[in-house]
Amino acid sequence: MKPAGRGCGAPARRCDLDHTKDWQYHGLSDHDNLAHLCPKHHDQKHHTRWKVEHLGDGDLSWTSPTGHRYLTEPAIRLDAAL
Repeated sequence: MKPAGRGCGAPARRCDLDHTKDWQYHGLSDHDNLAHLCPKHHDQKHHTRWKVEHLGDGDLSWTSPTGHRYLTEPAIRLDAAL
């Protein structure tokens, strides 16, 4: 697996499992709300004006502070029923 950050090549074993919608705001710990983010991209998501939206099936939409959108896709897609 690879992390979900834009252009990131860090191995998933060095990443944080992040709730796209924060757990503290009732984000679920399920397939369509979790993503592997390296520490750099995890910090970027939480401490900058970048926004991340989980599109389902492992796809994430990253929106920059200037409004540019970037789509990231997982290297491997997992069946949500697993």
